[in-house]
Amino acid sequence: MEAPAGAGADSIAPAAERGLAAQAQIRGIWTMLPRSPSFGAPRLGCAASGERLGMAHRRVQIPFPDAPRGVCRWCGDAILLADGPYRGERDVRRHWHPPCLAAWEQSDPREARRRVQRRDGGRCAACGLDTEAERGRRRLRDFGKPRSPVWMVNLIVPLEDGGTFDLSNFQTLCTRCHEDKLRREAAERLEREREHQAEELMARAEVLLDASRRLVGHLRDATGEILEQRAGELGLPRDEPAQIREKSGE
Repeated sequence: MEAPAGAGADSIAPAAERGLAAQAQIRGIWTMLPRSPSFGAPRLGCAASGERLGMAHRRVQIPFPDAPRGVCRWCGDAILLADGPYRGERDVRRHWHPPCLAAWEQSDPREARRRVQRRDGGRCAACGLDTEAERGRRRLRDFGKPRSPVWMVNLIVPLEDGGTFDLSNFQTLCTRCHEDKLRREAAERLEREREHQAEELMARAEVLLDASRRLVGHLRDATGEILEQRAGELGLPRDEPAQIREKSGE
């Protein structure tokens, strides 16, 4: 029995066509959403509220932005010509040493993420998870939902511990391993701070103990001098105050 024309069109349309139509509609809406400045993935409200939510990308400021030509804006040293008749003189055509420029570019989380992704291929350095495959699984599982990052760029040695923005100090970590490493580093940093405070307290205690010992010695000498003076005024033997002082010292 045929269905009436114009009635129940959705019920007789093929499932594949309905799915493609839904995907096209969602994709059209998805591409109109603002993109996250950190990861490039569409996020609701990121462009409008990124600063408020602390999601805007952070980049290290140039240490010497007003340096004249021939002086590196990153390290502040002179940029010297390496060859030619003017070898050793300042190169007034440039503002950066090439390694310094690379270091500043890598301080941008987006650039660092691109370089690390090309180098590591999305493989977690801690657990070995293939984050590219995990991202594909999440796309199928959470289709139509805002996506969360699958991996993070992490500094092997944190900046607080003397780390740099060199590419060799970057590594790929999945979100779980990244959170575990941050918690572990925070605990280690807290433990070091406690040990440092304990060492400071011990040093101060030693200083106070040494000062108290000197004070006791000064008081003992002053007491002995007073006893000798009183013994002389009273006509007592001069040995008696010394014996008293020796006994008090014991």
